[in-house]
Amino acid sequence: MFGNDARSTSFDDQFRRVWNFYLASCAACFLYETTDVTHVTVARPD
Repeated sequence: MFGNDARSTSFDDQFRRVWNFYLASCAACFLYETTDVTHVTVARPD
């Protein structure tokens, strides 16, 4: 998922592996429709 230019960033190999795993798992969940996106706003009453 990271291109060749990502190696010049300050991210280490472990971060890149975890990030790639996270993105791949998100893609799989959306592909098989086992996840959704929800936006929730919580506010205190005045």
